[in-house]
Amino acid sequence: MSNEEKILSLLEKMNDRMSSMEGIMSNMEDRMSGMENQMSNMEGRMSGVENQMSNMEGKMSGVEDRMSNTEAKLSSLENEVSALKEGQIRIEKKLDEVYEQAIVLTEFRTETKENFEKLEETSRSVFEMYGYHESEIIKLKRKIG
Repeated sequence: MSNEEKILSLLEKMNDRMSSMEGIMSNMEDRMSGMENQMSNMEGRMSGVENQMSNMEGKMSGVEDRMSNTEAKLSSLENEVSALKEGQIRIEKKLDEVYEQAIVLTEFRTETKENFEKLEETSRSVFEMYGYHESEIIKLKRKIG
């Protein structure tokens, strides 16, 4: 084999290796392109997850605001109930006082009625005595006169 043949043989081997390397490079480029596509898809998915997280945070903030409003309303209701209980206690005390006054007034009425009955009885007796005395005076005047 001559030098030229050796060189040609080497060139062919190099050419085969270059073709093989070009195939490998093309395959690697395809893989890299696939990986870039997968990375792009993953970035899209991550962006979607971030958007969902942002939406969830917004919803949680809304829930927290509603809870805060509910707590404020509950506190206000507790204050109103407390005020109503105090008012009820005052009303019950006044009602007890009215009840006691009603008892006193009932006793006074009963005593007054009994006293009027006694006074009426005494008055009747006085009028009867007055009538008796008048008739005696008239009899005496007739005898005298």
